[in-house]
Formats: sequence, structure tokens, C-alpha cells
Amino acid sequence: MTKTKNSAEFTLPDSLVAEILTAMRPPVSTGPGGKRRAAMRRSLLARVQAASADDDAIDLVHDFANDFAISAAGARIVRADEGAWITFAPNVAMKVLHDDGDTRTWLARFQAGGCVPAHLQSGDEEAYVVAGWCYVDRQIFRQGDYQLIPKGSRHGEIVSPEGCLVFVRSHSAKRSAAELAVAR
Repeated sequence: MTKTKNSAEFTLPDSLVAEILTAMRPPVSTGPGGKRRAAMRRSLLARVQAASADDDAIDLVHDFANDFAISAAGARIVRADEGAWITFAPNVAMKVLHDDGDTRTWLARFQAGGCVPAHLQSGDEEAYVVAGWCYVDRQIFRQGDYQLIPKGSRHGEIVSPEGCLVFVRSHSAKRSAAELAVAR
């Protein structure tokens, strides 16, 4: 595997990142974490209602920022200019955002003419087109389109004539394009 050159950088709009993260967030728990978030929310709302002067509002913002920093201590952040783009298939690179051994979250960046061969899914795969468009088994997918391919299903060939960026969640055992070609 080789690194690709950063010939075309895609940047996710903040609103889209927020939508993706919100969609991926697990349901609100009634356990200790859920109770803590609810308590923080109640406390913040009470303090907002009680704040009457600009100084109080500034202190409120600082306190909330400190509370949030503590609650987000285990967060993992991958900046747009960080991480390696690895060639996955002809004119297609992937950037792994997270892999916990069961599920891999990654971006697939297709240059013009990029192609991933048809293959059988060895695990569930979700894909969301962030920018551009592509064909999956001759069906067009545009920006904002989503697809779920269940384990054991045939995944059609993916071709992007003009290039695209796809957000993908798959199982961690996702294979390379060379291995996928053999699985056809």
C-alpha cells in the first residue's frame, strides 16, 4: 500500500460533520453518562436564566467550556489535514478515522476514474456520499445519498467518473481491493 498525493483535498462542511456525528451518536442513556448530561443541561439552563449581567454570561460560557472539556476527555479527533491517505484501489484512497477491532470508520476519496471492483460483503457496510457522485453497479449516487450493503450481499462495482468523497462504516476485516477482486 502506498500513500496518495493530496491532489484534491475535500473539506467537510461543519454542518455536515455535525449531522454525521449526531446520526452516529448512540441513543441517550439513562445510565451514569446520560444522567450527568441531563444534570449538566439543567444546570446550564438554570445558570443562563439566572445570568443578568454580561460578566455573569462570560463566566457561564467559561464554566460550560470547562465542563465540556472534562466530559469529552476520551474523545478522538482526526483533523482534516491529519492522517494518511492509503491507496485502496485504482485512483481510490482511504483514510481510516477510527477502528475499534469490530467497526472501521473511514473516508474513501475517488479521483476521476476511480474504481472498486464488485465483491461479496464479508460484513455490513454503510456509505454516505459527502461530495461528488459515483455509480454503484450502474446506479447513480449523488451527494447526500446513503446505502447499506448487508453481510453476504454482492456489492456492485463502484466507479466515479469525476471523483467523489464517501464516508464509510464497515467491519474491521474490510479487505484491500486486490483481495476484493478475488472474492468476486
